[in-house]
Amino acid sequence: MEKKKSVKTKKKKSQVYEDSWIYILLLSAVVILQQSLKNYTFIIDDFNLSYSLFLLPVIYFLTNYITKKKGYQKSIMAISISAMAMVIFVLFMNLCTGKGFELYNVAGDFCGYFISQLINLTIYEFLLDNTKPNYILLLLTYIFALVVNYLFYSLFYISSIAIDNYWVIYFTTLILQTMLVMLLAFIDMQIKRGK
Repeated sequence: MEKKKSVKTKKKKSQVYEDSWIYILLLSAVVILQQSLKNYTFIIDDFNLSYSLFLLPVIYFLTNYITKKKGYQKSIMAISISAMAMVIFVLFMNLCTGKGFELYNVAGDFCGYFISQLINLTIYEFLLDNTKPNYILLLLTYIFALVVNYLFYSLFYISSIAIDNYWVIYFTTLILQTMLVMLLAFIDMQIKRGK
């Protein structure tokens, strides 16, 4: 009687590398870069605009990319971690420069960033789940997130904003960011949904 030898095949366990942390760290780094560029300005006509205005659309794009590739929960985690990174960065820089830390200095940025990100994320997730890819809706989502961010920023810093140029600066900033958002929305349309 022949003994049958059972051949054991070892199934290789496929190792799935969770790379969402890379995107979360990238988002946090861009948020910190945006905070550090906030005080550096360039002149258009008779008023100053911050270099950080070019990074805000990129921040929304990164969050939307995380949502599309990794899902809603990872995006919430990315927004929370990057918001805390912003506060810690401001705290650290204020202590290093001897200014001391006042919550008021970062409250407008934090609220504007956090609330506009959550609104952007909610609308973006709704569009992903319930509609076909639509460039106009995606573009409007980005622009709405920018408007919400400036709304909360203005609510906190209305006493220190130069009112005489406020609307000119506001609309110039939105126009410049909309030009960048048009490109980012087009790129966003090309990205396939993963998970």
